[in-house]
Amino acid sequence: MNWLELMQNAVSEQKKLFDTVKSEGRTFTDEEKVSFEELTNKVTKARSMVEFENKLAADQKLIDDSKVIVNNDGGVSNVIVKKNEPLFRDREELFSNIATTLKSGTNTPKILNAIEGANTVVPEEGGLTVDSELMDGIDKIMWENSVIAPRCKQIKVGAKFNGISRNRLIEDSRVDGSRYGGATVTWLGEGDSITKSNPEIENYETKLKKAAAVVYMTEELMQDSAAMVSTIESVYPEEMAYKVDEALISGDGTSRPLGAYAVGGPSVTIAKVTSQTAKTIVYENLQAMYLRLWTKSRKTAVWLVSQDAEGQLWDLEHPGDSSPLVKQSGREGKMNEFTIFGIPIKVIEQAETLGSKGDIRLADYAQYELLTKKGIRAQSSIHVAFLTDQTALRFIKRVGGAPKWKSAKTPAKGSSTISTHLDLAVRA
Repeated sequence: MNWLELMQNAVSEQKKLFDTVKSEGRTFTDEEKVSFEELTNKVTKARSMVEFENKLAADQKLIDDSKVIVNNDGGVSNVIVKKNEPLFRDREELFSNIATTLKSGTNTPKILNAIEGANTVVPEEGGLTVDSELMDGIDKIMWENSVIAPRCKQIKVGAKFNGISRNRLIEDSRVDGSRYGGATVTWLGEGDSITKSNPEIENYETKLKKAAAVVYMTEELMQDSAAMVSTIESVYPEEMAYKVDEALISGDGTSRPLGAYAVGGPSVTIAKVTSQTAKTIVYENLQAMYLRLWTKSRKTAVWLVSQDAEGQLWDLEHPGDSSPLVKQSGREGKMNEFTIFGIPIKVIEQAETLGSKGDIRLADYAQYELLTKKGIRAQSSIHVAFLTDQTALRFIKRVGGAPKWKSAKTPAKGSSTISTHLDLAVRA
């Protein structure tokens, strides 16, 4: 029997004794008074033990739900961080802790808890590395600022991996016997035998690359956590989005993801029209690009054009009825979107100037595999710009990728190659 049950039994006996005296319309006898007092003492003792038991259970739960935080000097911090609660309330608190740590050269309890182990402040180097789920919010802003990356087929890479390795079919032609690396399907008549096929397969790897953005913060800005977060959110995501999209176009595949328009890739360059005026885009250019686009890509492709070249599109007309080539999208929620041949137009900074190769592209990035790794790592140092009283904050994002198509392909019927990515030759 536990203490609570003992208390309940004693109270029950007291109630019976009291009800008996009350029903008989009298007061307690001396013997009954002694019995009632003895029961009261039992209740008091049991209640005290129940309270001790509850406090002990609460303390144990607090220990179970919390991490013990040890400061750099070996002392135990009086700040308790619960395992089932976010370490930092918001990014302001995160960067405020980073600023305090860098200024003092000593980890705050929450920073120490966040970096867990080797990634601690090194006073002589002034460096700090910290990972936090709060950085995912900045990551989200980056993807919102990107035009190309969200259109890719995204593959998430696990925490312990640096890329992916897998087999793929070798296909450079859509002609019978070549599709899907040589897979064949045979219609069988009575007594016919199945045609043998041996699809060609190759192994290939795609590795994550490291993209880093550096933001310099003055001491005054570091002390104002709200202003610091505002500055970081306005600088880092947009610049990172720009560089990721740029790499998805022309990355070398070495230090950056392999771009869809990199040399030796699947892109096809459409020749200019004979005697075409320099620095122009004409109807025949766009028609030729559209006709060389893989038919399955027409649902997910997009025109990527520079602002410098955009004006050329508005003057173009259909040769048959002189109606504008550029149409306003009729899709719900897309009334501010414009199309050519039903394919959306996106104006991007990464496109080249008018007349250059790359001033307009027709691209299906659904046929591009983009590797992403969850989270962003924030690194800080007080020595990078010490003489100007600035702290450098570096944000690292791991991404990688490559086009699904290794090269342009010969169509099932015809000789002109088709591709998921096309551009227009120079018109100097």
